[in-house]
Amino acid sequence: MRSRRRWLRRKQAVTDALAAVAALQSQVESAASQAATAADDAVAKAKAAQDQLDAVTKQHADLAQEMQQREDTAKAASQQAAAARDEAQAAAKQAAAAVDDAKQLVAAADGALAGNQQEVACVEAQLAAGREGVMSAQAEAMVAHEAAAADSQKAQDALDAAQKQAADAKARFDQATQAHDAAAQHLAEVENQVTAAQSALTAATSARDEALSTVDANKQKAEDDRRKLAELADEWRAPGVTSTPPGPRYLPRTRRSTMRVRR
Repeated sequence: MRSRRRWLRRKQAVTDALAAVAALQSQVESAASQAATAADDAVAKAKAAQDQLDAVTKQHADLAQEMQQREDTAKAASQQAAAARDEAQAAAKQAAAAVDDAKQLVAAADGALAGNQQEVACVEAQLAAGREGVMSAQAEAMVAHEAAAADSQKAQDALDAAQKQAADAKARFDQATQAHDAAAQHLAEVENQVTAAQSALTAATSARDEALSTVDANKQKAEDDRRKLAELADEWRAPGVTSTPPGPRYLPRTRRSTMRVRR
């Protein structure tokens, strides 16, 4: 009876061990699947962050090129304004020279009038002509000055517009730079998540390997217990031993000693 109970206990222990091994293997497979899923999600997030970073980088380059073009346009407008101012100054100098020439003519006419009374009429005609020349030169100088002022104002307006466009482009460039920095930081965080997921996957793989080793050891132990149970069953089936062995006090003396040795 004790041998049979012992055999039943061992059989139950083997069954429990096999059940525990099956449960442990299921848990290991579930943990490995979860770790693989987390790693795939982390890789997908990293790819999305890289795409976003590429888009922001392209936008950053486009805005930089646009800002350079705005600066070139502003420089060209400034050069045009400077050229217009130079032309206006040249026209003003020419007008001043004409006025000086007219003054010289007037002075010459006055001298001739003082020197020769007979030439008064001719001098007056020359004086009138000189005055007309002076008025015409003054009118031309005024027109040239107004045209130069208008051109200068246009150039100044173009310069102001170009500077405003350059400032707007710089603001967009700064925004793109901030977005680029944020995308780079997000990419670094996602890479850290990928590293953590890979570490978790490595740990899960190591745990799975250890669990498999434990499963193999438990299987080997279960096989040994099975073999021992089979040996006990063979002993019960030996000649002269019934399926339910009687107590030692009802056996012959020699048989009782043999049973004691076996126990």
